[in-house]
Amino acid sequence: MPTPTTYLKLPFQFDREKLQHDLSLITAENWISHFNANGYSGDWKAISLYAPHADEANIYAHSTNFTALAETNELKECHYFKPAS
Repeated sequence: MPTPTTYLKLPFQFDREKLQHDLSLITAENWISHFNANGYSGDWKAISLYAPHADEANIYAHSTNFTALAETNELKECHYFKPAS
C-alpha cells in the first residue's frame, strides 16, 4: 500500500517581506467573522479582496445575480497581492 501524502509542495514562490508588507496594510477592522460557524472552534475571520460591487463586507467567494467581481479597496492598496490573486 502506498504511503499517504502528508503535504504537497506547490510550485509557487513568494517574497516574504513583500507579502508581510501588504498584509500590514490590511486594517484589523476589515476582518469579518466567517458566516460558517460550524465544524471548528475559535475565531475564523475573512477579508474580501474581490467582491460584487467591490463591497468589502461581502466575503462570499462567488458572485450572485451575475454581478461582476471587482477589486476591493483592500486589494487596491496591496500591490504584491494582486499578481498572486
